[in-house]
Amino acid sequence: MVESFTALDANLDALDRQGTSAQRVTADAWLPIMQRVLARSEAEGAQGSALAINEADAILLSTAQARDMLVTVAIVCALASVALFLLLYFTLTRPLVRLAQWMFMAREGQPILAGKQMVSELQILHDAAVSLSDTHLALRRARNQLEQLAHADALTGLANCRSFQMQGVQAVAHAQRYTSPLSLVVLDIDHFKKINDLYGHEGGDTVLKAVGHYFLEAVRDADQPVARMGGEEFALLLARAPLAEAVLVAERMRLAIECLQVVMPNGKALHFTTSLGVAQFRVEDVDLNTLMRRADQALYKAKEHGRNRVEADG
Repeated sequence: MVESFTALDANLDALDRQGTSAQRVTADAWLPIMQRVLARSEAEGAQGSALAINEADAILLSTAQARDMLVTVAIVCALASVALFLLLYFTLTRPLVRLAQWMFMAREGQPILAGKQMVSELQILHDAAVSLSDTHLALRRARNQLEQLAHADALTGLANCRSFQMQGVQAVAHAQRYTSPLSLVVLDIDHFKKINDLYGHEGGDTVLKAVGHYFLEAVRDADQPVARMGGEEFALLLARAPLAEAVLVAERMRLAIECLQVVMPNGKALHFTTSLGVAQFRVEDVDLNTLMRRADQALYKAKEHGRNRVEADG
């Protein structure tokens, strides 16, 4: 392009000096330049056209794939609907219609010649009813298992944080309504990161399982279960327990866990300790989270004072 402008300036100067005699010279000079410009334009245009065609082909291809997918889904849904309709028709609708016809014939005093067929239809209905009952029971068991999994910690078998929050809200509401005491104990395994570093995550899981087993055996109040809040932290709500009583419970828990002996994956026996924080629900507490924050503060105080101890809020 710079070459074209330079040639243009030179030709304009020649025309200005020589007039019409310079036209042939100008034409001869501009002809190869214009040919190159036209060739470049054609190349750019061809490249742009090719890109546009490729984009259009890609759009058409994706549209065709989406259409094929929709058609496939529609066919599968239609086949499933037909199969379900036929199943219901042959196992429920047709036997019921035939039995209704035979009952009408019997009421009118007409002879029923298809006795064996009636027995067969009744057997079909019986089998369908049994199948539906078994399916209903299976679905109920599956739903109960899903609900249990949704509210339980898979590693320890204790309640999970979600379950604790749900039941904790109810416990706080009960304490507010009836002005009954409610205390919270939070527990943290001391130096748990060091256990993981020494024995790996398998060793850490072994310790967590041991704590979970202890709580499952020691605390059997289903209304206020012990929950694993995440990591190495556990929590327990004690309904109708004032602060002093909750501190005694926490101390018994600390001593019991200190006496536990856990066998690590490498065969070595391990003893470990815990730190606990206790807080009692107050009238000015807004909700469960307020109570948990005060219990956590007491837990941090226990860690600051050397761990393997119980600290109470206030």
